[in-house]
Amino acid sequence: MPGTTNSFTNTGDSGRKLTRRFCPRCGSMLTIEAEGFPGMTLIMGGTLDDASWLKPTVQLFCDSAQPWVPIPADITKFARMPGYYVF
Repeated sequence: MPGTTNSFTNTGDSGRKLTRRFCPRCGSMLTIEAEGFPGMTLIMGGTLDDASWLKPTVQLFCDSAQPWVPIPADITKFARMPGYYVF
C-alpha cells in the first residue's frame, strides 16, 4: 500500500500529543508530529533510501541511551524530548 500510513497518537512527557505515522505493512515508524512543534514533522532518517547527506545536529533521550551508542561531542544533547526548546 504505497502512500498509505497508519497512525498512533498518545501523550508525551510534556503532556502534549504526539502522532506517530508508520508503515501498515512492516510497522516501521516513518514520522512523528508533536503538538509542541506545530508545522514540524520529524522524519525517521533510517527510512530514507539515501541518508548519506544527513548531518545530525541534536541527540534526544540521552539519559536512556545504551552505553554502546556513541554521542558526538559537538552535538546538542537533551536528556529527554525537549518540550519547550527550539532547535
